[in-house]
Amino acid sequence: MKSTEPLDRTGTSVDLSSATGEAANLGNTSAPDNKRRRLVRGAVAMAPLVLTLRSGALAAASCTGAKFVGTTAANGALRQAPPTLTEADTCFASPSICPGYPVFGPTKVTSVGANLGPVSNVNGAISCGNQSGVTVAILSSAAATSLMGHTP
Repeated sequence: MKSTEPLDRTGTSVDLSSATGEAANLGNTSAPDNKRRRLVRGAVAMAPLVLTLRSGALAAASCTGAKFVGTTAANGALRQAPPTLTEADTCFASPSICPGYPVFGPTKVTSVGANLGPVSNVNGAISCGNQSGVTVAILSSAAATSLMGHTP
């Protein structure tokens, strides 16, 4: 004869509560243990969402690596730009530097201003458009996507 009563993993029969749809253990597990299990299950289900969320306090506390932060000369060329910058990198205005990190050079930023477009290299002069006397951050495409949430 078949039983229509479901069994949990331990072989103890369970009953579905009509009010909540939750499984109630009819065996030897106490009600506080069931509540704790539901709480842990709920917390585990929310963990991926919390770990991938990039807004609010989490974004404010996170720093993204900038390949270079510097100022532009009168012709828009970056002063002391490293040769590792490529045209696949993106220029951003008004970077906010993470506390405790260098203000210029390779560093970390919490936010950036306007997207000034890709880095350009004309005859060895690396520039960010025609911006003069502006502090800019150069981010790789991956870092820009991580910081801005979209492809620059």
